[in-house]
Amino acid sequence: MRIENWRPAAFSILNSPFSIRLRPAIRESAVFLLFAALAVAATWPLAIRLPTAVPDLGDPLLNAWIIDWVGWALIHNPLGVFQAPIFHPAEMPLAFSENLIGIAIFAIPFQLAGLAPLTVYNILLLLGFTHAGYGAFVLARVVTRATLPSIIGGIFFAFVSYKFDQLSHVQVLWSGWLPLLLAAVIAYWRRPSIGRAALVFGAFVINGLTNIHFLLFGGVALLLTIAVLAVLDSKRDARFWIQLASALALAGLVLLPVLLPYRHVAELYGMRRSRDEVRSGSATPANWLQTTTRSRVYGPYQPPDIRNELTLFPGLLPLFLMAAAAVMTRGARVSSPALRAVPPGARVERRAPLILLDGLIVGAAAVTVLLRTNLSILVTIILLAVRLLIRFPRALGGDRGRSLRTAAADSRFGPDAWASAGWIVLGFLGSLGLNAFLYTILYRHVAAFSALRVPARWAVIAYVGLAVWTALGAKALIERRRVMAAVLALLMLVEVTPALRWMHAPVGVPPFYRWLADAGVGPVLELPPDAEPTVLYMLHSTAHRVPLMNGASGFEPPVHRAIREAYEQQRLDAAFTTLLEKSGARLIVLHGDALSHRTASAAAWIEEGIESGRIRFLRRFDSGVWGDWVFALTRNLPDWTTYRDFGPEERLRSFLDGKATYNASTFGRMELPRPHDSQTRRLDVSGWALSPHGIRSAAVLIDNGRLRIPMQHFQRPDVLAQFPWYPKVPEPGLHATLPRRPKGTPRHTDVQIEIVDGAGHVTRLPSTPFTWH
Repeated sequence: MRIENWRPAAFSILNSPFSIRLRPAIRESAVFLLFAALAVAATWPLAIRLPTAVPDLGDPLLNAWIIDWVGWALIHNPLGVFQAPIFHPAEMPLAFSENLIGIAIFAIPFQLAGLAPLTVYNILLLLGFTHAGYGAFVLARVVTRATLPSIIGGIFFAFVSYKFDQLSHVQVLWSGWLPLLLAAVIAYWRRPSIGRAALVFGAFVINGLTNIHFLLFGGVALLLTIAVLAVLDSKRDARFWIQLASALALAGLVLLPVLLPYRHVAELYGMRRSRDEVRSGSATPANWLQTTTRSRVYGPYQPPDIRNELTLFPGLLPLFLMAAAAVMTRGARVSSPALRAVPPGARVERRAPLILLDGLIVGAAAVTVLLRTNLSILVTIILLAVRLLIRFPRALGGDRGRSLRTAAADSRFGPDAWASAGWIVLGFLGSLGLNAFLYTILYRHVAAFSALRVPARWAVIAYVGLAVWTALGAKALIERRRVMAAVLALLMLVEVTPALRWMHAPVGVPPFYRWLADAGVGPVLELPPDAEPTVLYMLHSTAHRVPLMNGASGFEPPVHRAIREAYEQQRLDAAFTTLLEKSGARLIVLHGDALSHRTASAAAWIEEGIESGRIRFLRRFDSGVWGDWVFALTRNLPDWTTYRDFGPEERLRSFLDGKATYNASTFGRMELPRPHDSQTRRLDVSGWALSPHGIRSAAVLIDNGRLRIPMQHFQRPDVLAQFPWYPKVPEPGLHATLPRRPKGTPRHTDVQIEIVDGAGHVTRLPSTPFTWH
């Protein structure tokens, strides 16, 4: 087989029997737009809910904040990007989790256009699916030289069911750089040049800037790829290796400023994942037979409590196509003369080094059997591979002088296909984490791997290789019957179609954060410091960028841990105030709705601080039912009176006594259904709403607002007794009933109450997820 030259698919696609007859640039744009359209369809109605829709109110908000901060910092203060305004006074808190620089770069145009952080995040989420599909298409196209089969492989990689369990992790969705990295290496191997070495450099750097997991996993896979190609293809001259080594070394130098902060905080704060934590993120072989409950095809057959990080089943169709590639691919594909350097009938004399190597293999195997160490397993595998590269033992055909290289000469697949198969094996072994030898060795001996929480994400490496073999299988079938192109594409689309439930983040910036943007006073501690409200604090901080004592991340610095534990154990006292003063806090904010059962202990602490003069009340802002209450630590903010709102103190007294206070804005609460309730047939939605302007109407919004059901009003004496200031709302109670789940409404859906007050202002209460049977 003659290995053809390759140019990046971003510029040209080689002709093939399956090529779409368009000019290359138009064809490239058409393929990219195809994946963009599929991303919109697969995540619908996300594209029309960009400002609010999220799969949950956790990591998506955290990642939206990271992208916003990194994009802002790259414009205004690139050298200070890791000193993010969270976890004050911790050093380089951005290095506590993924930095997402490689994604934030693409966010900058949208930020400059004035789009809100969550809108930008959702645009990038759609682009992540698109980019992954296109990247896998490029790789498959490089290997197969066929367009339509490569599109099928790209669909698999972009929308494999595992990705929909990772909707909260945009960095996992942006996995397209991994197949592009493999494609760049293959391109360089086929025709070495400085330009193609630059492609390897670029793909490696941008992959490392996008996802630390994929930087480490992709680095190991890259070494494996080079080893496989070096074994199966012809020898290279010194210039070839110098160019490749220089590209990778330069990539390492470029990434060094991004990686050093991780090393610094790891040493400073002892950031290393425990074995139990890593093991919980390690897959088992059984997990490769489990898939997400969000899959329309396989989801109904999965247990409802399955852990999302471990649903690794790629689907039946990709496995079928991989088998079809192995069985149906025609003709030998290996072309390098070096692969036939030893004639089939030649005999090779057995030399002393081979005897010594055989002895080492036997010894390593014996150690493995006796001690069962992971390192001895790896050493045995490496020695055995080296032995087979030289020559097979006599029992395996050694008398014919065969080795892996000469055996490869008879293969129907090229070195690039075998390298892709290596990614499948490597990804599978890596995903097993501490349940297998490979990751155990990396965890013990390579510091960077000890900081990763979820080894199961190695599965994406396997999906890269599987995308290639999916395309190879599709090509083999299409060569026999061209109608199979449409059939396979349709079957792949059906198999990867998800059933998604989107929730909705709060719209707009609450009044406190708008005031903070003008005042510019910080650092600020917001209570409660729990994870769920903290990500909302961080998202709202994009409006002010004042340093926060709060933060959410994969790791937690000592000061924040001390604050959180004191709050959870209700040790809010003078010592807690001292901790905040020494840490530099100037403002304290109590979010009344989120304090819940700890309101009394927080109020007692504030009252004690006011009596001692160390805490002073500044002002109250409308927010939800109970409002946001802002206090100053006088030792750190001696000019606190500058920021005080000299309003009535009775409201503070009522709050500290656990009583309701007046709101100038519309507010309410949904009481049924509760979050994550399970409803059978009949659905009852109930709650209440109040406003100084009166209530004009209320409606239930179901399934991302697709269904709108008017609500009935009724009397709620208990609500009126607790909030006696709203005579314009004689019937604050709200209720609506649906006897059964409407056709077309998914079982896993969401519900909101929308309130229109007498002034025409619209208020939506928080989105509540539930299951409707």
